[in-house]
Amino acid sequence: PSPKRPRPRPRPRPPHLTPPAPAPTIKAQLTVTSTHPCKLSLDGAPLGSAPIQARPVPPGQVTVTCRDAAAGIREQRRVTLRPGEPTRVAFRFGALTVNLDPWASVTVDGRPRGTTPLRLVLAQGEHRVVLRNPDRELNRTLSVEVSAGQATRISSW
Repeated sequence: PSPKRPRPRPRPRPPHLTPPAPAPTIKAQLTVTSTHPCKLSLDGAPLGSAPIQARPVPPGQVTVTCRDAAAGIREQRRVTLRPGEPTRVAFRFGALTVNLDPWASVTVDGRPRGTTPLRLVLAQGEHRVVLRNPDRELNRTLSVEVSAGQATRISSW
């Protein structure tokens, strides 16, 4: 008979280690203002109506959206929110009034917006406006600068 081999001793198991609790996430502080009433969202999640003040939000790269469907507004800002730091986002709007004789169809930044007379709320900045009246074979393309809280007027062909 062959000699019995001694059974190997079971290795002691390491004591159960509980992983440390994750450190609490330090929120960023987001303030959003707008010169036109709008609904705000953060990466698609509703934030409420503008303005909001020092709202605690998770840090990171986010998209803040200001929307007013009735006015045709949908403006976005991509921002980086840093833990413990305040971030301000400002949406600024002005008006574009188009009143022509004869009438015109109006396209702003490639998007049809209606027929004159027309008053639009647009984001502050430069916009490409195309005016067309197929009955009179009139076409005009122009660049207009819209300033926050101001009305820009187009009243002649």
